[in-house]
This record gives sequence, C-alpha cells and structure tokens, in this order.
Amino acid sequence: MERRDVRIAVYGTGSSRNIGDSARLLAIAEQAGDLSVPSNVRVFGDDHAASFLPSEVMVDRSSLGSVRAFARTMRGTDILIYDAGLQDVSSRLYLPALLWRPLLARFLGVRISFYGIGVGPLNTRLGRSLARLAANRADALAVRDRESRAVLESIGASRVPIHVTADPAFRLREASPSRGRSLLAERGLDPGDDPLITVSPRRWFYCNSGWLPTHLAIRWGFWPPGGRERNARFASALASAADRLVKELGARVLFVPTSPGQAQDDDDVARTIHRSMQHGDRAAVLEAMLDPLDIKDVLSVPALHIGARMHSTILAMSSGVPCVGLSYSPKFESLFSRLDLEDCVIPIGEVTEDRVWDLVLSAWNRRSELREKITSGVCTLRDEADRNRQILDALARPLRNS
Repeated sequence: MERRDVRIAVYGTGSSRNIGDSARLLAIAEQAGDLSVPSNVRVFGDDHAASFLPSEVMVDRSSLGSVRAFARTMRGTDILIYDAGLQDVSSRLYLPALLWRPLLARFLGVRISFYGIGVGPLNTRLGRSLARLAANRADALAVRDRESRAVLESIGASRVPIHVTADPAFRLREASPSRGRSLLAERGLDPGDDPLITVSPRRWFYCNSGWLPTHLAIRWGFWPPGGRERNARFASALASAADRLVKELGARVLFVPTSPGQAQDDDDVARTIHRSMQHGDRAAVLEAMLDPLDIKDVLSVPALHIGARMHSTILAMSSGVPCVGLSYSPKFESLFSRLDLEDCVIPIGEVTEDRVWDLVLSAWNRRSELREKITSGVCTLRDEADRNRQILDALARPLRNS
C-alpha cells in the first residue's frame, strides 16, 4: 500500500491581532509538523499569520470566506484542527460563524481534532446545541481545563473521550530575556536597573449573549448598560495602581497590549491609562508588536506581570515571571488554580486601586516563592500541552496508509 504524508489543516482565530490566538496558532502549527508520521500543514490565515508562522507551513488566504473554496480544500485534507473556543458570551453569532467549517469538513469525511480548546460559558440554547453538535462530530476532543470538560459533559458531548490537556501556547519555545531587553532597548524602553512591571490591560465590559458581536457593539457605540462607567472605573483604578507601583516600589511600568487595534483596541486602552497617570514619565506603552515570540521574550524581562489577558500571563509564566491576574472569564481562574495561585487573581469586576495594590504588593513580597511555584507548575503544564500533539498523532498514524 502506498504511503503518503498526512494532510492537516488548522482553522482558528489566530489570524487576528490577538497575541494569545497567534501564540496558540504558532504552537499548533509547529506541533502538527512534529508527528511520528510525515505531515503537510496548512493554516487558514492572512498576511499577519504568514509573518510569524514557519516557512514550511502553507498559509491559505483564499478559502476562509468562501464555502465553495473551503469545501474544495477539505476534499484534499485528512484532518482539520479546530482552534477556537466554544462560547456564546461575545455574541450568539460567534458559534454559527465558526462551526460551519468543522461541520462541513466532517460531512466531507475529514477527521476533526479539537485541540486544547476552552469551552464555556454557553448561556443560550442555540450555543449549547451547536457546541454539542460539533463536539459529537469530533474524532479527537482535547480541552485545556477540567471546567471545559464539565461544560461539554453537561451538554451531552459523549461520542469520544474528552481529554484534559493544557493550552498549546505552553509549548512555544523558551523565551530569551536578553532578546527581550534588546527589543525594549531598540524602542527606547529599557528600564535600566529599575524593576520593570508589565501590565496587559483590556477594555472591560460584559455582554449577555446579544446578537451583535461585542467588539462591533463597542465600536459602534452600543455599550451594554453601565458598560462605559465600569470601563472608566477599571481604567482609573489601573492608572492609580500603576502610580503606586512607581512611587512606592520605584518601578517602571510598561503597558503591553496583546490585542491591539481592530476588534479589542488594547493599545488604545493602554494609552488611556497611561495618560491618566500622575507619574506617566515612568511608564510607557509598547506599540505595534504583533509577533507572539517577540511578546514572549519581552514578558520574560519583568519582575512582575499584571494581566487582564489570559495569554499574557501564560507567556509571562512560561519564563517563571510572577503574575497577578485580573480575571474576566472562568478560564482565567482555572489557569491560576492549576498553578495553585488562587490568591494571585481577582475578578475584573472587583478591581479597585486598593484591591490591585494589595494583590500586587503581596505578589511582590513573595516573588521568589512565586517564581519557584510557577516554574514547577509550568513544567507540568508543558507536558500536559504536549498531550494535544500525542492525541493528534494517534489520529494521524492510521491515515498515512489510507
């Protein structure tokens, strides 16, 4: 029987300017090319994805928006890796807009691998029905935490075993603090001998599963009730806490947007907070950095990281950097819980200047202890994240001879 390379396609949201999604996409593409059988890897993406993916990975720019083009590509594909969350909080349209692709691919006979994804919240009947339908069409189902498995079990996902692994981003190559300092120095942001504290903010809002995608609602001025006020209080609290970091710890503060421009505007949020600081001369905003490995190197430099973006904390923790989390989602608490860091995270809705300061000061005073705990825990999570590749490998091996 003739043997051939296994043809793997990756679909997710990593072509966005969200560094967390890009980090996941890069890790998955690298792992899909590192199986026990030869494989050809194709990623559905754009020029941004092509800018950070390995040269041997084909970036398909033409098949995302067209059902016919996507179906044509799937007829030459063995496995489709699905890399996007199953949630309906941002919009009721989120899952219909994404899940038609794996469902069509499965109809065409392609194996489907859900690759270390997060699941939930699923607040609507439509969301739960679509998530159950997709999960019960999957040939391999790996989620990044126990809470995601519990959500899938609660909605009746039962066709294949649900494996609890870890976020693929933990498998990115080790960071280089020296390169991170060089990247900062090139931009005039080298902190010198002062302690550096990085902050990855985000716009804070809650959306109760409306039809209009949240980022469009905000961009067009349709804030949820009280959303503007909550967001302003959050930004003010972070600005005041950043001033205390400067005044009482002698730190320099660097805001590191990890979803700049377009949908989320983390860079605009960071500039707003920076302008509100009294000691803004001791702070800066890292502009226009979109490569996940560059961001990982930069986040290996600080003495402490404050993250309102989950993947900013994953990238920092991967270098043992003590982190404080401002949680906007259950996935955040789950990550900190797996590392036994429940006392280092608070819900974003409880953020005040004093709460952030108390959390940061506690982490600052324990940073040697936290570094040891994080370094040990991340080693375990790296091994767990590699199980995503092992599950994919088991799915791919029989296909080489088919």
